[in-house]
Amino acid sequence: MPDATMLREALDGSPNAPDPSEARDSRSDPLDAPPRTRTEEVRAAGPGVGDGSEDGAAPAAQPTAVPMWEVASEPDLVLGKVDGPQEQLFQVIGGVAQMSGGSLAVVDSGRSQIFFFSESGEYLRTAGRYGEGPGELQAHRLLQARQYDRLVLASRLRISEAHEDGRIEPLLHGGLYGVRDWFRAVTPDGLVVQRLQNMGERMQRSGPRTEDDLVLRYDLSLSDWVELGRFRYEHRYIELLPQAAQRSFGLPLHAELSLAPTEQGVLVSVGNGNEMLHLGPDGSAKDTVRLPIEPRSVGRAEVEDWVEARLARHEHRGADAVSEIRDTYLGMPRPDEMPVVESLIPDPEGTVWVELASDAPEFPGAQWLALDEDWEVVGWLRLPEGFELSQVGSDFVLGTAFGPHGIGLVQRFQLRRLPAAD
Repeated sequence: MPDATMLREALDGSPNAPDPSEARDSRSDPLDAPPRTRTEEVRAAGPGVGDGSEDGAAPAAQPTAVPMWEVASEPDLVLGKVDGPQEQLFQVIGGVAQMSGGSLAVVDSGRSQIFFFSESGEYLRTAGRYGEGPGELQAHRLLQARQYDRLVLASRLRISEAHEDGRIEPLLHGGLYGVRDWFRAVTPDGLVVQRLQNMGERMQRSGPRTEDDLVLRYDLSLSDWVELGRFRYEHRYIELLPQAAQRSFGLPLHAELSLAPTEQGVLVSVGNGNEMLHLGPDGSAKDTVRLPIEPRSVGRAEVEDWVEARLARHEHRGADAVSEIRDTYLGMPRPDEMPVVESLIPDPEGTVWVELASDAPEFPGAQWLALDEDWEVVGWLRLPEGFELSQVGSDFVLGTAFGPHGIGLVQRFQLRRLPAAD
């Protein structure tokens, strides 16, 4: 696969853009949702960036003496029920956060409401309702932040902010952004946006396609856009399956541009390769961060195993349909290397959490690596099966899972950060 390149190019016209909350994201069914994507490595700013190494990259610490941080085996808080009070009958969870004041917020995109609970899980209040007026929401989702003093919510029509007392206020009107703009995160002075260049294009084949996306920051104080960088990379495996399949299912070969706000800018990864780029608020390259993980090759036998494991739920369609689906997947072009990075999450301690897209022999069993402010790996985690991480606090991890009958659950586990061995 060709190397991915970060290109510096001028913006083509003034942005007219918001967040397509439905774009590249239909994950209500965790099994049959369209595949999540992966990409090629970022070639970043070049010599002179980082810690003085020859190629300018700041290498993350080697795995020697890096401890596995401890997560409790059982959650200390669970919200969500099949039958019970309305405030726990979640339809589509669009984000969860434990806020700086201590309350826990659950954004229910399906009901266009936010439910607030105490730190111990007692119901406090409901904010919002469906609509376009003051205090109303429309399928909003929560944007990622280092800490949640407020909730910033994005939808196709507008960006809103919600407070712990239940107030909802408009932050940005939809007329200032376009349908290709996917709002991703909150920084102290703005909003980070990924402008999807290929959104809405109809693909007539199965296999990889090249993405060429802009990462922008909307400066709230100046009411203006700042280009942080353009990223070109092999991105998503588009899968148009035979009619017999009726819907697609994904293989773990896909990469997606991931980012996390930091105290001094934004960390960006495009999935494949072991390098990430730390950008300043003006788009200047601050560091190239290299993970101590070597990308591993993709073998046909491994792909065949993935395909066979996923074909089981199509057996009821008959042998001919299963055979057709199998041939479609096995005949699809595949990358030479497995993706490295799945996603990034910041925390208020200054740590950035890196979700690994595939097993890394350097960190056997690890799902997440914790990088400190010097980009050293200071810990790693393996989370409970089926738990989708949303937020990391100083002593907890918060996220979602699917319960009986596919109901959405919010779960919190206690976290113990351990010091590295001498």
